[in-house]
Amino acid sequence: MRTALIVLLLLMLPLPALASSHPNVVVVLLDDMGFSDLGFLGSEIKTPSIDKLANGGLTVSNFYVYPRCSPTRAALLTGRHPHEVGMGFLTTPARVDPEPGPYQGYLDHESTTLAEALKTEGYRTYLSGKWHLGEHQRHWPLKHGFDRYFGLISGASSYYELITDQPLVRRMALDDEPWDPPETDFYMTSAITNEAKAFLESHLSEASEQPFFLYLAYTAPHWPLHAPEEAVAPYRSLYTSGPERIREERLARLREKGLLNDHVHGFDTSSEPHDDASPEALMAVYAAQVTLADEGIGQVMDLLAMHDVADDTIVMVFSDNGASAVDVRTRNLHESGVQVGERGSYLSYGPDWAAVSNAPFYQHKGSTFEGGVRSPLVVYWPDGVRRHGLDRDSILAVTDIYPTVLSIAGVEAPDDIVGEDFSESLRAAPHKRDTPIFWEHMGWRGVREDEWKAVFSPQERTWRLFNLKSDPIEKTDLAQAAPERLNALAQKWQAWSDETGTDGFDAAAFMKYYQPRDAEKK
Repeated sequence: MRTALIVLLLLMLPLPALASSHPNVVVVLLDDMGFSDLGFLGSEIKTPSIDKLANGGLTVSNFYVYPRCSPTRAALLTGRHPHEVGMGFLTTPARVDPEPGPYQGYLDHESTTLAEALKTEGYRTYLSGKWHLGEHQRHWPLKHGFDRYFGLISGASSYYELITDQPLVRRMALDDEPWDPPETDFYMTSAITNEAKAFLESHLSEASEQPFFLYLAYTAPHWPLHAPEEAVAPYRSLYTSGPERIREERLARLREKGLLNDHVHGFDTSSEPHDDASPEALMAVYAAQVTLADEGIGQVMDLLAMHDVADDTIVMVFSDNGASAVDVRTRNLHESGVQVGERGSYLSYGPDWAAVSNAPFYQHKGSTFEGGVRSPLVVYWPDGVRRHGLDRDSILAVTDIYPTVLSIAGVEAPDDIVGEDFSESLRAAPHKRDTPIFWEHMGWRGVREDEWKAVFSPQERTWRLFNLKSDPIEKTDLAQAAPERLNALAQKWQAWSDETGTDGFDAAAFMKYYQPRDAEKK
């Protein structure tokens, strides 16, 4: 009785306030990494740095992004649906002048980015890594509130060089000027890490009282599969049992963590064999790419610890979408005879290994099934996070990061955002979502409200309905069993689509921008 009374009194005490109203902010975005690729979630891939953040912080398992990279990045930086800020699909080439609208292919300048909002409270803002929100210089990061920038302006590129023999030229920049990597001793992941550290070292060595925002946007582990041999070697013999066996081992570990029930999709994918690489070699390089990004995150955290600011820095880590099943050999950029991972190779690991990365979920990047839009979100902040471990109850979206960071920093969010502030859930109960989450991508549609989710496939031209509480892997379609529920969700999606203009994507019209031009092949 006495113990119960003490517990009751403790529960009645006011919750401690969140830490400093101006903590540093680090947002780490990985590229095309699957849900179960992290070590603390049961992966065989070594990710000790992220594991350490997860073990000392909070991991939200119901965290949603968009089916492709650019929309997720736009939502992260604006707190709005990507279609509302011109990024419903990918970027358009710098040489074209597209019609303004949801698919214009560059981030509009009317929305206030996270960097711009934080600057109003004295933050210095840095971005190292992939931009992919506007190819023309007038749409680059310094035009959207960042004080310093280094990285890849464009989408997928070699980790060793900028390849020009493709329809779209890849561009890198330092601040607001074009930048070309050196001929030798360049590796994209290392360069992104090193420049981020240089930005922070300069900031912190000035003993400035200004807080900082670092957006660390790795290209890893997006194809092409590139990694130095010393990073690949530890994984060379790990994947000889094949993707189906590795997936089963991951599923077993996910069950142990309560992230999977006994109902799973069978392994029914099939990759075409490679002439220049075995399946296990492809996955070994992919795993090395994840580990090298993890090492970079560890180096940044070590730098923060050295300057005694790690405890008052909120760090968020997640992926921009699910793992990719695309086969990039059709791009004809791979040099025959070059070993996967080396300069001159240009390969991806295909649907079999993507099914491993996305375990336990169905489908992959590009779709609105869970395998395309689900990522774990790791939140680490010793001075502010009061709940630790795995949060299976909160339902969050990438648009929520914007208002949450601003709330923590003491900045009033703009009225036009759609994200929800989940800062209170870092110290109290799981976040209770007020609004549905909507998706549209190349004909794919999706909506989640509470435990219910509806998915529309452009191939089947029909809606499916799932209860994610009982069926998190979307195996049992309840459309026939609960037609009223499905109809209500479909109507909400249509109302959202009508409001945001997302139902008019013309793939053929958009892809004309991607035809090779002499001006682009320089």
